[in-house]
Amino acid sequence: MKRTTLITTTLSAAIIGGCASQPDITGALDEPEVVTVKQDPGKLVYWVKPGPRINLSEEVFGTPDNPKRGDVEAYVENTDLGPIKQLLRDMPALVSAPEEARETNEAGTRYTAFNQPGPFGNNAQPLPMAEGSNGYLEATMVNNVEVDQPGGPFSAADELALETEFHDPDGNHYRIDMQTLVQPPIPGYETGGGVVVDTELHGTTDTGTPLMPREYTHGAFWGFGDLYVNGEKQGTWMTHLMTTEIVRKNDYSLAIDEELPLPAEKRPISSQPHHTHLIMLPVEPYKPMPVLGPLLGLGPTAPRHAPVETAYELPNGETQPFIHMMFEQDSITEADNVSLDFVRDDEPKGS
Repeated sequence: MKRTTLITTTLSAAIIGGCASQPDITGALDEPEVVTVKQDPGKLVYWVKPGPRINLSEEVFGTPDNPKRGDVEAYVENTDLGPIKQLLRDMPALVSAPEEARETNEAGTRYTAFNQPGPFGNNAQPLPMAEGSNGYLEATMVNNVEVDQPGGPFSAADELALETEFHDPDGNHYRIDMQTLVQPPIPGYETGGGVVVDTELHGTTDTGTPLMPREYTHGAFWGFGDLYVNGEKQGTWMTHLMTTEIVRKNDYSLAIDEELPLPAEKRPISSQPHHTHLIMLPVEPYKPMPVLGPLLGLGPTAPRHAPVETAYELPNGETQPFIHMMFEQDSITEADNVSLDFVRDDEPKGS
């Protein structure tokens, strides 16, 4: 497998049709923190299909009498950026689970599901194990700074190399070529300059959709990648990868915060301590504001909701509007200046 050249925001000109400026670095680490994760072809890979989020965490979403994370407008009010306001209204699951789409138990005392089909359900299909029929990945994530950088989304100061190809259940071939790291300007998100390591995401954190459980994360990145389907470029969409503790149970249902960490006997592969999520979200860059955008801190581009153009046809005749791959037999092959100890923020060391 060839190693992709490390990319930073300097490649964002390939997407946005302009030059990415790099301001002074804030919060630089003394030594870069590097995590490399790899999964070879012929191992277990899942393609996640649209589905409801079954079983909602009370810690995250509260109860019908005391709901939490249900009002997207609370997040809309926390940004002055018009395109981000619109993106949140188009995709509220980036930050919330609107109460009108939640289901409750018969007694009306707890939430049982978020019924809008999306990438965070239990409907996933394992791909054939034969080499050339499922997929592989290798990602090197270099964390150079502790915090998001001033200057907007394309001022990320970290680095990334990604090599990945995979298939859908119908056998269509996919390849993602990353073009740039970004710092998503979503209210509450803290993306550490585009790459984070040895941290927690989602759930009760403010970074990432709350529909995923709060999960210990060895390494993660956010960026824009070009998608190729059966050899043809389809477009450019927001891409997020994270290597985390196991959050899928042995029936492949998605755990909630209160169930983590999963004991070995409840994991799909009892001996596997982590897995890698690769998701391409229906968010694309475009160029509406070459002058005003930089003044607003967005750069000459702003994100908008746009379905990912996959080739996988759903039962309703439409194609799946996102990609969510799960690599279940990954290996962390490099961890420089990074601890791989599994310790949560609220869990004392040595416990």
